[in-house]
Amino acid sequence: MKRKLQTVQIFIFPLALILAPACPSQAQSTNTEGTFELLTKPGLATPTPAQPINTITTPGKSTNSQPSAADFQQAVADYQRTEAFADADKVIQLATAMPQLPPIPEEARKHFVMGHTIFEEAKNTNDFAQAASEFKEAIKQAPWLTNAWLYIGLVREAAGDYDKALNDLKRCQMFKLSDDEARKVQDEIHKIEAKQKMAAKEAQAVAQKQAEDARAKAEADAAAARQMQIEDAKRNSFEGTWADSGGYQKIIISRNTSGSYTVSEYISRSSYQDRNIRVNGRNIRFIRDGEGVQLDFDLTLSDNGEKLVGSYDFLGTANGPSWKRGDSWRSTSVYEFHRQ
Repeated sequence: MKRKLQTVQIFIFPLALILAPACPSQAQSTNTEGTFELLTKPGLATPTPAQPINTITTPGKSTNSQPSAADFQQAVADYQRTEAFADADKVIQLATAMPQLPPIPEEARKHFVMGHTIFEEAKNTNDFAQAASEFKEAIKQAPWLTNAWLYIGLVREAAGDYDKALNDLKRCQMFKLSDDEARKVQDEIHKIEAKQKMAAKEAQAVAQKQAEDARAKAEADAAAARQMQIEDAKRNSFEGTWADSGGYQKIIISRNTSGSYTVSEYISRSSYQDRNIRVNGRNIRFIRDGEGVQLDFDLTLSDNGEKLVGSYDFLGTANGPSWKRGDSWRSTSVYEFHRQ
C-alpha cells in the first residue's frame, strides 16, 4: 500500500549532543561547551530565546561494574559492521552503564545536523528518506547518540514507516531520560501505535476492495469468456432459429446426439416437409416439400454466424397450387435467413 505523507508534530524537550572527554576512561568529567539548539519543523511552535532548547545531559545509569573501553569499542565495531538492532542495543547498554555517555564524534555530529536540516525543510517522501539516511549514518558512527534515535523515529513516522519508527523510539527509551522526556517519548510511541492501527485498518480495507475487485473482474472475465464461447459456437454452427426478412418462413435447425442435422417448421403459413439435409463446412443444403412445390435451399453461414445466405430453386408440379406456371416449371431466387 502506498503510504501517505504524514505531518508530525515534533515535541520540544531538552535534547543535545554530549561533548564529553575523548575516551570513555575520562567519562567522569563533563564538558558542555559547543552545544547547539535543535529547531522545530516549520510552522510549529519554536521556543523563544528565553526558552532555548538546551543540551541533553543524558547521563549513564549508575552501576558498580563499568564496561572497559575495549569492550565498548568492540561493541561499536560490531554494530558498525552489522547495523543490527541487537548490536545497537549492546552498545547502548554499555554506554548507559557509564557515569556519562561517551563523546560524540564529529562525523556523527555532522550527519545528525545534516539530517535535522533536511528534516526541517522536508516536503515529500524523498526528503524524508534523505533525512533518515543522514540520521542512520549518525547512529552508525555513534549508536549512543540519543537525539539520532529520536529524530530518525520521527522521520520514519512522518514517512508512514511505523514499524521502524517504533523500533527507533524504543531504543531512545533505553537511555536515562528525564521524567518529562520519557513521558513525551512514550506519548509519541502511543501516537505511532494509533497511526499504525489506522494504517492497518486502511490497508485491510484496500486489500478487501482489491479482493472484491479481483473477484468481480474474474466473474466478468468468466462471463465474457462464456459469452465468447457462445458467440464462437454461433459463428460456427447452423443450430438455432432462423427466419426470412418477411417472416414467411421460419425454421429450426438442430442437431441430434448422433451429429445429424434436422430442419423443422417453427411457424409457417403452409406445411412443409424437410429432407435430404447435407452439410459441408459452412454450407448447408436441404429440400422443403409442401403444397405441390419443392424448395431446394443452398445456403452458406455468414462469418459472424448471424445469417444464412444463398439461394433456392423453386420447382412447381402438376399437382401444385392454382398459381403455378404450367404443369411443371423451375426458378432460382436469392434467399437469406436471419438468426433469431
